[in-house]
Amino acid sequence: MTAQYCEPWVRQQENFSLSVPLPRARECSPHIQRMLGYSIHPPFMGMVNGMHPRRLLEDKPS
Repeated sequence: MTAQYCEPWVRQQENFSLSVPLPRARECSPHIQRMLGYSIHPPFMGMVNGMHPRRLLEDKPS
């Protein structure tokens, strides 16, 4: 896996949040989750539909 950045706070050029299955991303450490794109640069850069992308990793109630 390689991640390429323009600036340390900018999302990676490759969209790993689409290529890594959610169950696998949930198993990763918080640091790796951030590197996969499940983070934001405050106040809102990186938001998805107006919400933090980390919400996708939360367990959904059955």
